[in-house]
Amino acid sequence: MEFKRIPERAMRIGLGAPIPIKFIGTDLIQDSFEKGVFEQAERVAYLPHIADLAFMPDAHIGIGTCIGTMAAWKKDKALVSPTICGVDIGCGMRLVRTSLTPDAFDKHTLRLLMDKIEERIPMGAGKKVEQPVDSDRAIRGAILGHLPRIASVLGQTERSVLEETVPGSYTRILPDGVRISERAWERGYDTLGTLGGGNHFIEIQVVKVLEPAIAAKWDLFDNQIVVEIHSGSRGFGYQIADDYMKFFGDLMDRQGITRVDKGLVYAAFNSDHGQDYFTAQRAACNFSVLNRLIMSYHVKEVLRELMGVTGSDLCDIIHNYIVEEDDYLVHRKGATAAYPAGHPIIKDTPFEDTGFPMLIPGSMGTASFILQPLEGAKETRFTVNHGAGRTMSRRQAQEGIATKRFESQMSQILVNERDLSRIKDEAPDAYKDIDEVIKSVEMAGLARVVARCTPIAVMKGSDIEFRRRRKR
Repeated sequence: MEFKRIPERAMRIGLGAPIPIKFIGTDLIQDSFEKGVFEQAERVAYLPHIADLAFMPDAHIGIGTCIGTMAAWKKDKALVSPTICGVDIGCGMRLVRTSLTPDAFDKHTLRLLMDKIEERIPMGAGKKVEQPVDSDRAIRGAILGHLPRIASVLGQTERSVLEETVPGSYTRILPDGVRISERAWERGYDTLGTLGGGNHFIEIQVVKVLEPAIAAKWDLFDNQIVVEIHSGSRGFGYQIADDYMKFFGDLMDRQGITRVDKGLVYAAFNSDHGQDYFTAQRAACNFSVLNRLIMSYHVKEVLRELMGVTGSDLCDIIHNYIVEEDDYLVHRKGATAAYPAGHPIIKDTPFEDTGFPMLIPGSMGTASFILQPLEGAKETRFTVNHGAGRTMSRRQAQEGIATKRFESQMSQILVNERDLSRIKDEAPDAYKDIDEVIKSVEMAGLARVVARCTPIAVMKGSDIEFRRRRKR
């Protein structure tokens, strides 16, 4: 692949494929991309009728295509792909604001707050809730779009929940006949309100404001304590992804469609099968938003009981999903929507005049960021990165990172997991430099930083026991 470099815009454009391929990143980030990133990008660029393709600065090799992919088609010729959506459908971020500052905490109080949150929210792969939020029927109805059934359980109005939710979720009631396997539903009911494992987390953070005018409109201030939640659709979304990836792969084989990568599967968007998957992934997005909504409810209850304050949610935003935007079908895999002020999708929302806030987490122990999208985001069809991006596989990190170094990096941050060797796969050394990644986004003109959020406490769940059980 030949490249046209545009260093001043932190962009490299791949030439020679049917469409130009945009890679966002400073020179340092561009040089960090693995060879496989470019190979996967080129394979996606040859998919039928593709109209736009971009890779974010956190891009790294994934199943079929990179985590950090934006791919778009005109709707009349669109493909829909479980591969280019991602397996943790609807995975995303939610931010709880408080009126607290770090002065409110000593080490004992902060540890107590973490313990109380962990009592309410199961953490780790395979973890479930002992008592699901509501009956199976009510949850199924809520996931298909009847939000008041869950909102009423949580004591919130439908309006308040909708205002906090990323555009693209809960905008339509989905059909009861949506093709979702009973196995997916079974894996969903008792995991609503659970964090999961891997890179999912709940962090207590301190805000440093960099754009005061926008921060004030979003009720953010210097030295503010916020709580950031990162989680997805748990077994429900994974099962939907697995079911459809297998089904689409078999369908392509029966139709004689050559698969240049066995993991890269798709169907025509306007076909019955394509519509079935598109609707199912919307349901998984709804599940993920509900999951984070329930966890934010528990966090706010703990804050109220222990600290006497009422938290409020800034927003909820997804980074593994497929959405209709104007005349296009846009896939974002490990990529976040960047809707600037005036974008039609956020019309009549609280963010119409500022743009929809983007919550971009760093790796464990490093800063996270709150960004304002800019008009320049149209270069990537209004898309930015979803995080820092891995530089090591989980196995490489677990085996290659020294526990003592990891402990040193986390020495000023409280962690719920006392044995850090169990979560070395999430150590900062396993990820790209988040500051360089964010610099890439700003240089490319996609967004600007409104606030930098530094963690003082991290809550995660280990995957070790779950992996051991699966090996037996």
